[in-house]
Amino acid sequence: MKKAVVFDRDGTIIKEAGYIKDPKLVKILPGVTEGLKIIEELGFLKIILSNQSGIGRGLMTLRDVEKINWWMEDYLLKEGIRIDGIFFSEDPPWIDSKTRKPATKLIQKIIYWYEIDINHLFVVGDKWEDIFLARNIGAKEVLVLTGHGTETLKKIKPELIFPDIISFAKYLKGIYV
Repeated sequence: MKKAVVFDRDGTIIKEAGYIKDPKLVKILPGVTEGLKIIEELGFLKIILSNQSGIGRGLMTLRDVEKINWWMEDYLLKEGIRIDGIFFSEDPPWIDSKTRKPATKLIQKIIYWYEIDINHLFVVGDKWEDIFLARNIGAKEVLVLTGHGTETLKKIKPELIFPDIISFAKYLKGIYV
């Protein structure tokens, strides 16, 4: 069984920019590359799981989302970081979705496909959906105060709270070394 960190994308790995279509507008958040390197050195899988309702709303296409993901993967690979998988739900928030966070269908598949030990699974994000996804699956919940994190903290109290990915990575290093 493997240990893993499942990250949200927008507001956690990249700067929140609404329904972004142009890779030129993508900005990796400060501390992300350094944090992901530490997490990789610790032997964790690094997986991204994101709600991309812009597709279901008709505001963007699957290709638009894939272009952003490809750019992000390429950027991180040039920094020496390999993302082990990227998954997303296209569903808008008003339908009864089995794949949109905090629903657990996609993360259950991720756990099965990657043979992840739930006791060593961290879900990291900036929104309540990320925290409740972790709660729903029994993973460790991590709120980062990037993106919408500060607003989210006013509404819920997650298990772990960090200013950013690098701070979370240093915490992991402290308990897994």
